[in-house]
Amino acid sequence: MATTKKIRARVAAVRTEPLTSLEARRKQYEQGDTLALLHAIDECAHIGLVLPAWLANAFHDALMRFTEAPSRKDAVQSLDEAFHSPTIPVTDKGPAKARLDWALGVELWTAVGTIAPDHAGLDSALKQVLQSKRWGGGKTKARELVEMIDESQSRLTQGRVRPLSRIWAKPRKRVTTIK
Repeated sequence: MATTKKIRARVAAVRTEPLTSLEARRKQYEQGDTLALLHAIDECAHIGLVLPAWLANAFHDALMRFTEAPSRKDAVQSLDEAFHSPTIPVTDKGPAKARLDWALGVELWTAVGTIAPDHAGLDSALKQVLQSKRWGGGKTKARELVEMIDESQSRLTQGRVRPLSRIWAKPRKRVTTIK
């Protein structure tokens, strides 16, 4: 009997998880992150979920801003403009440079994450990673990229991926009261 209740509880949690994730994507979209639309569509496709009306309408509108550009006042010139995120860096060299920064950031973040438990903090882990091969940038830039990816992963995965900062956080002392 108890096993059946546990199974039902787990099934209910799995069924509501995509909806919780889609609501988080909706909030991101409402805050100006149109790239969240593509992530939400990917999540729906992955589990075979029909697109909610808000998602279908928002995606259609964002795409039409690009495809119907000459006839619209709110037109955009590229899909990068139609689907963008404030968390992806935009530099004076444009979207191509931003994509390279993002890709390098993901590589560095992954490399740092694999050795993180062996180090006291980000600086020592990053130093080891940067010494292992030529990454094409300095320590300051590498740190910025790793922190950007870490913050983004933490936000996008809603805590399912442990951020690097939590690996090195000092445990808090428990306060107990004596009665």
